[in-house]
Amino acid sequence: MNRRHVITLVGGAAALPIAAWAWRLDRQVLALVGQILGMQAERASFRISQFIYEIVSQIGWTTQLPWPKGSMDQRRFDALRLLRQVPAITELAFLDDAGIEQVKVSRLAMDVTSKADMSNEPKFAEAMAHHVYFGPVYYRSEVNTYITVALAGRGREYGVSVAEVSPTWDWFVAKTKVGKSGTLYMVDGNNRLIAHPDFGLVRRETDMSNLAQVQAARAAGDSPTPARAARDIKGRDVLSVSASVPPLGWRVFVELPVAEIDTVVSSAQTSEAG
Repeated sequence: MNRRHVITLVGGAAALPIAAWAWRLDRQVLALVGQILGMQAERASFRISQFIYEIVSQIGWTTQLPWPKGSMDQRRFDALRLLRQVPAITELAFLDDAGIEQVKVSRLAMDVTSKADMSNEPKFAEAMAHHVYFGPVYYRSEVNTYITVALAGRGREYGVSVAEVSPTWDWFVAKTKVGKSGTLYMVDGNNRLIAHPDFGLVRRETDMSNLAQVQAARAAGDSPTPARAARDIKGRDVLSVSASVPPLGWRVFVELPVAEIDTVVSSAQTSEAG
């Protein structure tokens, strides 16, 4: 097999027409590895999207009564039931049709309703305008990631349910194996790192905008990106693929160090033969 194939290396300060390691790769090798990495990226994207859709679905039944129908006790009972059924939801608040917090239940703190006016906050205004609102990732401790999900009822008089969600993707990302030392990570709509096996990078809100594979993924919109030569955040030569995470506008990346390409190909061929 002739393993001489010209590809473009992107990343860092410049693009090189031929990467030194690329001389031993051919189209079949790149296609096979790209397919393997692409499947991992798509699987991760689907799993994270499915988690979000399920959260929205679970919140949905709490928006079925218009204000002021239903007592505060009934609303509080509904909130407690949801927290029992969905462990990822750590807090739930009900905002009435004017954006005033009327009920708040939390598994992390005392249930204190603030009666605060949230009418100008995105979790009310955006939910009212677009039915659902997803807030940016934030942190309540050194190891816990959260996201706000707000859902409006079918009319303004139904108000908005606001859930604080502690997602499961941190564990999923940390445990996903990409070869021996490859990486699966995720960036938000601003290219801020929000999931990575090295949580220290996540906690520092690392900006990934300078990576060419991230720039290419943004240019692709919601489409997946095929395998491309790149340099990762550690400066390693890698093959990188990505997939979008609807409906959040995030991207999942799967990257494999070039040094492991032959190992992954051999493993895949052995599996097919078996």
